[in-house]
Order: sequence, then structure tokens, then C-alpha cells
Amino acid sequence: VAGFSLNPAVMAFRSMDEGYRALCRGPVGRKQLGMTRYLMTLYRWKWLFLLTLLIMLGGSAFGAYYLFPPQYTATARIWVDGQANGQDASMGLTVSKREQDALQQLTGTDSFLSNVLKPTPIGAQLNGEPRHDQEIMKPVRKHLKIETLGPNTVVVSYAGRNPAVSQQIVQGTLDHFQAWITKTQADLTTAQSQKYQQMMQNQLDLYKKQMEDAQKQVSDFLAINPNPLPTTAAYQQLQELKQSSEAAAGLYATVAARLAGLNTTDALANTYQSMSFRVLDSPVAPVTASIPLKQVAEYIALTLVASFGLVAIAIILLTWRDTAVRTVEDVGALSDLPVLAIIPGLKSRSKRERASAIREKVGVAIAQHASIRR
Repeated sequence: VAGFSLNPAVMAFRSMDEGYRALCRGPVGRKQLGMTRYLMTLYRWKWLFLLTLLIMLGGSAFGAYYLFPPQYTATARIWVDGQANGQDASMGLTVSKREQDALQQLTGTDSFLSNVLKPTPIGAQLNGEPRHDQEIMKPVRKHLKIETLGPNTVVVSYAGRNPAVSQQIVQGTLDHFQAWITKTQADLTTAQSQKYQQMMQNQLDLYKKQMEDAQKQVSDFLAINPNPLPTTAAYQQLQELKQSSEAAAGLYATVAARLAGLNTTDALANTYQSMSFRVLDSPVAPVTASIPLKQVAEYIALTLVASFGLVAIAIILLTWRDTAVRTVEDVGALSDLPVLAIIPGLKSRSKRERASAIREKVGVAIAQHASIRR
């Protein structure tokens, strides 16, 4: 209820909100938008905002399930016999590092990895077409890890969705690596070393092309998607391309270093004729799955931050577009006339109680107006 002229103007409405809207002929001045109005907007739309946050949280959990599925990791440890020779020691290579490099080079070749995969369900998808088979083997290489654990220990692990397949891939890698060592020890002679060096050079050229192709894929992707958001599929694809590029560059550098170290045919023969290993822990089919909790937590945290940001933007826009007069201060922003009384919402009371409250407020307004006139 407000006075708009010399005569008292008394208006009664069903709710305070309706009365305020009747007083307002335009939006409240933006300079008057304080924190209170933003909190009022949040309160009025609280259920919609809460529903939005729940939907975003559910969507992030659903997305995390498919982006970071549970993995079954099979692991084997092998002990490498011997000590680093003078050439390897000068390059800072331990015997485990030497064996790791050799195994990484082998798993980087399609022929070796296809032989490993043949007994597994993944091998059934290979059809001999190079491009098709490379796409099938690409995720296998990504999840097949070969790491050193001390100067004489190498750890081979594979993480996949199927525990039996994970065990088969690790076991197949060890079996074919042992077969390759046996064949190398039987076939490699001083007369064959030059041919082996040429084979290494050809392998190095192949790795160089793979590295250049991977770097080009990253550049082409960035040209199309210069700044993908962390919560998008494009960002995830970019990270995979970068990892492939880094892996290809590392593999190229390793083979280049090995080739540079082959100064004599005797050194090459001695390197592989003395190579042997023993399996310390055979791979078994894992029973429990592991989840990359750190990655999942980061993904959900980013989604929540984005959700709260959207809610904050929505609150700001709704508040700025709100033309309703909701407080005494809003009335003062529209008119210099004093507010005589406010009739609140009385929906929860009976009709008689509401009428009594309205008469009381109107009486207060008339009294206030009379005192102003005096």
C-alpha cells in the first residue's frame, strides 16, 4: 500500500507479489540490485536449480562410467639375467632397461602383436588388412604397459574390461618374447649383424613416419578444435592423440639410440646372445576391477564447477530481467513517496483471518497517511 497523491490511495491484493507488480511500471533500477535480490531469485527458483544440479551430476556420473570404465589389470614380473655390458653402461642402460626397450620395439610391430592377440577374442577381429588391424591393435598398445622395477626386473601389465583377455595378452607377450629371444640367439651371428642393422634402420624409418603422422594428427585436430573444454569428448580425444604422439616420439628416440649404439657387429651379437629372463610372477586373471579414481574425481569436479557456473549465470539473468517490486527498497527506487503499509501474502489463513489482517493493514495505512497530512 503506497500513497501516490494528496489523497490516500489504498490498494489490497491477494498477495504481496501481486501488489508490488501493480505498483511497478518498469524494471527496478539496476543500481538497486543488491545481494538480497539475487538470494531471493535463488530462493524462488531453488527447486529448478536443484533439479538442474542433480541432472548435471547424474550426467557426469553417467559420462564418467563410459569415459573411465572399470579395468581388470593382469601383471607379470620377469627377472633379467646378467649385467649391463660396457656399451649399455656407458649409455646408462641397465639390463632391465635393455629388455624393456627390446620388448617395446617388438610390441610396436604389427606382426608380433598380431601373434600375441590371435588366441584372444580380439584376434578374431583381425582380418589381415593393415589399416583395419592397426585400428584394432591401437587400444591394445595403449593399455599394454612395459616398465622397469630395478636394474634386473621388468613388469608387463595390461588393463582391459575382460579379466581373461588381460591375462591372455600378458601371457602371450611373455611367450612370444621368449620365442623371439630363442630364435635370435640361434640365428644371430656376426655375419648377420649388418643385415640386422639394416632391419633396425628400416624399423627406425617406420617409427619416424609413425611419429610424424601422430604429430600431424595432433596439429590437424588443434586446427579444427583449438581450445576444447576439459569436459567435452573433443578434449578427451585430444589427450589420446597427444599420448599417441608422445609414445611414438619416445619409441623413435629409443630405437635411434639403440641403432646409434651398434658400432660393431660383435657388440650386437653379444647383446642378444646373452639375453634371457625368468618369470617371477606369472599373470593371472584379475578378480577385482580398478577405477581411475583421480580422473573420475577431476571429471566430476569440473562438471560440478560448470553446473554451479550455469546456475550463477541463470540467477543473474533472471534477477536482471525481473520487473517485480518485492521490497520496500524497490518501491523507494521507483517513487519518492513513503510506503504506508505492506499487506503480505495470506494464503495459509482462512478467508475471515485474511480479511481481518487486510483491514488492520488498511487502518494502519490510513492512520499513517492522516499523520503525514497533519
